[in-house]
Amino acid sequence: MNAKVLAFMNQLSKNMADPEIMLPIKNEEEISSMDAAIKETPQKYNKLFQSTLQGGISSNMERVFSKDLIIRMNYNGEYGKISLRKYANICIIDLAGRTHV
Repeated sequence: MNAKVLAFMNQLSKNMADPEIMLPIKNEEEISSMDAAIKETPQKYNKLFQSTLQGGISSNMERVFSKDLIIRMNYNGEYGKISLRKYANICIIDLAGRTHV
């Protein structure tokens, strides 16, 4: 691996507040865990999401959520899908992704 890539990965792992939560998120249980962790220590997750979501969540959705989970959810939880909106702290990640360091 390239030295710059290794340095970036090392910094990214230092910025992760909870090593138990891995991206992409694969199920609703992991969304709940991430939402709770962000609520407790939002500043730790801001750096992670700023680097992961540069350009906004819509263009980087698969970095945060697995394809399977993306298919099973929408913002309002309409049509029997998982509501992303009920996870208020997860919703701030879009803002974090658009905020420059």
